[in-house]
Amino acid sequence: MASRPPVGAVPSFPQECAPSLALGPREYVESECHALGSMDFYILEFEVSAHTIIVVLERRVQNEADAVPAWAKLILAESHVLHHPTRWTRVDSKSAEVAVEN
Repeated sequence: MASRPPVGAVPSFPQECAPSLALGPREYVESECHALGSMDFYILEFEVSAHTIIVVLERRVQNEADAVPAWAKLILAESHVLHHPTRWTRVDSKSAEVAVEN
Protein backbone atom coordinates (compact mmCIF):
# COMPACT_ATOMS: atom_id res chain seq x y z
CA MET A 1 0.00 0.00 0.00
CA ALA A 2 1.36 3.42 -0.93
CA SER A 3 2.16 6.00 1.70
CA ARG A 4 -1.05 7.48 3.09
CA PRO A 5 -1.94 10.46 5.26
CA PRO A 6 -2.47 9.90 9.00
CA VAL A 7 -5.28 7.63 10.18
CA GLY A 8 -8.68 9.18 9.58
CA ALA A 9 -7.22 12.01 7.51
CA VAL A 10 -9.51 13.73 5.04
CA PRO A 11 -8.56 16.06 2.22
CA SER A 12 -9.20 19.79 2.53
CA PHE A 13 -12.65 20.91 1.39
CA PRO A 14 -14.42 24.22 1.27
CA GLN A 15 -16.54 24.62 4.41
CA GLU A 16 -19.79 24.19 2.45
CA CYS A 17 -18.58 20.79 1.17
CA ALA A 18 -17.16 19.39 4.40
CA PRO A 19 -17.41 15.58 4.68
CA SER A 20 -19.27 15.88 7.97
CA LEU A 21 -22.29 17.30 6.12
CA ALA A 22 -22.82 13.99 4.33
CA LEU A 23 -21.09 11.44 6.55
CA GLY A 24 -21.91 12.84 9.97
CA PRO A 25 -19.42 14.08 12.53
CA ARG A 26 -15.85 12.88 12.00
CA GLU A 27 -16.03 10.94 15.28
CA TYR A 28 -19.05 9.00 13.99
CA VAL A 29 -17.27 7.97 10.78
CA GLU A 30 -14.20 6.94 12.75
CA SER A 31 -16.24 4.92 15.27
CA GLU A 32 -18.13 3.14 12.46
CA CYS A 33 -14.91 2.20 10.67
CA HIS A 34 -13.37 0.90 13.87
CA ALA A 35 -16.58 -0.99 14.77
CA LEU A 36 -16.26 -2.77 11.41
CA GLY A 37 -12.78 -3.92 12.41
CA SER A 38 -10.78 -1.28 10.59
CA MET A 39 -7.22 -0.78 11.72
CA ASP A 40 -7.20 2.56 9.91
CA PHE A 41 -9.17 4.34 7.20
CA TYR A 42 -8.85 7.12 4.64
CA ILE A 43 -11.30 9.21 2.67
CA LEU A 44 -9.60 9.24 -0.73
CA GLU A 45 -12.21 11.21 -2.64
CA PHE A 46 -15.11 13.38 -1.60
CA GLU A 47 -17.15 15.35 -4.13
CA VAL A 48 -20.36 17.23 -3.41
CA SER A 49 -22.78 18.95 -5.74
CA ALA A 50 -26.42 19.97 -5.39
CA HIS A 51 -27.53 16.52 -6.58
CA THR A 52 -24.64 14.14 -6.01
CA ILE A 53 -22.23 13.05 -3.30
CA ILE A 54 -19.32 10.78 -4.24
CA VAL A 55 -17.17 9.23 -1.52
CA VAL A 56 -14.29 6.83 -1.93
CA LEU A 57 -13.27 5.33 1.40
CA GLU A 58 -10.40 2.91 1.96
CA ARG A 59 -9.94 0.95 5.15
CA ARG A 60 -7.48 -1.66 6.34
CA VAL A 61 -8.73 -4.69 8.28
CA GLN A 62 -6.90 -7.50 10.02
CA ASN A 63 -7.16 -10.92 8.41
CA GLU A 64 -8.70 -13.71 10.44
CA ALA A 65 -6.07 -16.44 10.30
CA ASP A 66 -8.40 -18.93 12.01
CA ALA A 67 -10.83 -18.69 9.09
CA VAL A 68 -8.42 -19.98 6.42
CA PRO A 69 -6.86 -23.41 5.77
CA ALA A 70 -3.41 -24.11 7.21
CA TRP A 71 -1.67 -23.89 3.81
CA ALA A 72 -3.10 -20.40 3.22
CA LYS A 73 -1.71 -19.12 6.51
CA LEU A 74 1.75 -19.33 4.95
CA ILE A 75 0.87 -16.62 2.43
CA LEU A 76 -1.77 -14.68 4.36
CA ALA A 77 -0.82 -11.08 5.09
CA GLU A 78 -1.58 -9.53 8.47
CA SER A 79 -4.18 -7.25 6.90
CA HIS A 80 -5.88 -6.32 3.65
CA VAL A 81 -7.37 -3.14 2.21
CA LEU A 82 -11.05 -2.68 1.38
CA HIS A 83 -11.97 0.00 -1.15
CA HIS A 84 -15.50 1.48 -0.88
CA PRO A 85 -16.61 3.80 -3.70
CA THR A 86 -20.16 5.09 -3.16
CA ARG A 87 -22.36 7.57 -4.98
CA TRP A 88 -25.52 9.23 -3.62
CA THR A 89 -27.80 10.83 -6.21
CA ARG A 90 -30.74 12.97 -5.11
CA VAL A 91 -34.04 11.69 -6.55
CA ASP A 92 -36.24 14.34 -4.97
CA SER A 93 -36.27 16.55 -1.88
CA LYS A 94 -36.74 13.59 0.49
CA SER A 95 -34.94 10.66 -1.12
CA ALA A 96 -31.75 9.59 -2.82
CA GLU A 97 -30.42 6.57 -4.68
CA VAL A 98 -27.21 4.98 -3.46
CA ALA A 99 -24.80 3.03 -5.61
CA VAL A 100 -21.93 1.07 -4.08
CA GLU A 101 -19.37 0.06 -6.66
CA ASN A 102 -17.31 -3.11 -6.46
